Amino acid sequence: MLPIHACYEVYARVYRTVRMMREAWQALGHPAPVYKNDRSWKAFDLFIPELDKEVDMASDLMKAMFGKTPTPSGGTETEQVEAHEEAQVKAQEAQVEAQVDLLKWQKDILTSCSYDEKTGRELMEIAGYGSRTGNFKKGLQRLLDYKLLELTISDKPNSRLQKYRLTAKGRAIVEGPMSLVPGQRK
Repeated sequence: MLPIHACYEVYARVYRTVRMMREAWQALGHPAPVYKNDRSWKAFDLFIPELDKEVDMASDLMKAMFGKTPTPSGGTETEQVEAHEEAQVKAQEAQVEAQVDLLKWQKDILTSCSYDEKTGRELMEIAGYGSRTGNFKKGLQRLLDYKLLELTISDKPNSRLQKYRLTAKGRAIVEGPMSLVPGQRK
């Protein structure tokens, strides 16, 4: 729990920010926003009068000028599709960058699992560990959390017959543009 003076500082900072936003909004010639507090004064809603009318006018203006109707998020449908495709490309690039965060022994594990399923002991040897250390456990769990590896017997994680296999996401990283398998770089 925060001390009273810290709570007051947070409240004062929020109040100053909201006040500055309101003043800037009105300086642009818009009507003052309306605030509605809940009963306990812990939250509030901010309403901007006549905003829906301005959006409708802008939509009508765009339609009259260009014959296109903007979508609710702004832009035409074609622009939205292009933005969606661009976002997908960025997500794929981020996934490739995420593999850089893997340690060398984690990359070695992914590469070895691309050939066949491996036991925990085999993975430990590939990683260069003599025993199942905390660092190895955390690194292996990280590969499972990122869904790069999966358990062969998922409902029994402590089974003596448990093995680990590469997922489709893991295979995409191993065989992707930044391939971890020697001789398979694209």
